[in-house]
Amino acid sequence: MRISPNNPTNTDRSQRGETALAAYAVIARDPEDRGLDGGNLDEIARDTITDLLHRLARGRVHPGAILQGAYERYQEEALRDNPGAEPVIAYPLSCRYCRADRGKPCRWGCKSWEINGDNRHTAPATTTHFPFN
Repeated sequence: MRISPNNPTNTDRSQRGETALAAYAVIARDPEDRGLDGGNLDEIARDTITDLLHRLARGRVHPGAILQGAYERYQEEALRDNPGAEPVIAYPLSCRYCRADRGKPCRWGCKSWEINGDNRHTAPATTTHFPFN
């Protein structure tokens, strides 16, 4: 895996994140519980981010400001540059949960991320459907 440091794609960014999560799992989880698949990914990501927030607070950096800024940067990166082999697919209609504009990623904590089909990172069905019906 070769990641371009000067012009990373979103796939490169994802791989960097996977490397960070895997490293965290090695130091914080039992060997049989380190896989980044299924429910483990959610738990490992949540634990990693939580520990980072604790570290930021101890360094007198506002954790909420960092989270908000990071999510805003994620949204910008999801919509521009070369997304790589696994681009973010924005739902073709306005999100019925957070009201994000058509073609843009959902807002912070949108519950549509938990719903297959309405998930902003799931390719829309080949048939047109309207989730408001």
